[in-house]
Amino acid sequence: MRLLHYFLFLFICSSCQPLYTNIPKGTLSDESITQLTLDYRMISSDKVMGTIQNNSKNRVYDVRIRIDITRLDHSVSTEHFVIAKINPYQNYSFKKSTETLDGVEMTLRIQSSHY
Repeated sequence: MRLLHYFLFLFICSSCQPLYTNIPKGTLSDESITQLTLDYRMISSDKVMGTIQNNSKNRVYDVRIRIDITRLDHSVSTEHFVIAKINPYQNYSFKKSTETLDGVEMTLRIQSSHY
């Protein structure tokens, strides 16, 4: 029993250690998101189209867009898509079909990105 307590104590102490990683500059920051402008419109109950403009001098990578789709019964489903990169001062046009055919409202927002 004492051995079990020792291992449990060792496990708890070692699992509470902070983890350190090398995160590239701009990753997981809001800095790159604030440089992006999203403009879109719903073109049917299951399609949306728009553009994302990069207003910075940096290339932006892994732009994740979240789509919240509201149905007639007020339930909400969520889908995502990712844009691999947007060059400096350029627009990226997109047209996205969703799996929800009975959506009455779509809301898009930029969830994450990095330089």
